[in-house]
Amino acid sequence: GAVSWLYIPEVCVDAATGLAVASQFLNLTIISFTFEFMINSELQVHGSIWYFSALNFIGFLFCLCFVKETRGLTDVQKKTLYSP
Repeated sequence: GAVSWLYIPEVCVDAATGLAVASQFLNLTIISFTFEFMINSELQVHGSIWYFSALNFIGFLFCLCFVKETRGLTDVQKKTLYSP
């Protein structure tokens, strides 16, 4: 979604930003190519929407558990937020 395009450059160093954006484009390409197939399969429109809704809910739970808050941090602290 739109939040990932804002969050990725905020917390990643330059080299990791390219990898994160490339994986985002790959995921969007996969969704674009599979959605028409899913609509024409046994899932039809309603099942396809429910499937992607479930994936979005799983992503929401992932964000609640693992994505860290960046409010009040300096730029350097944000860039080192996920480094070991």
